[in-house]
Amino acid sequence: LIVDDDEDNLFSTRVFLESCGYETDVATSGALALQMIEEKEYSIFILDFQMPSMNGAQLASRIWEKLPKSEILMYSC
Repeated sequence: LIVDDDEDNLFSTRVFLESCGYETDVATSGALALQMIEEKEYSIFILDFQMPSMNGAQLASRIWEKLPKSEILMYSC
């Protein structure tokens, strides 16, 4: 699951990962990402650190509360 509020970053990250053979889903906010993890299982989370309302660190913390063994990659542009 890729989470980024910047649609250009979201698009380019998704295109790159899919060109490498990965299946991806995207969310434009932490709140949406939290809804999505209730509906589907993800093997890795790629989070933008600088997002409004809930930043990447806050989202990572919430994800780890629900899924403590989750792998999370955080970045900032």
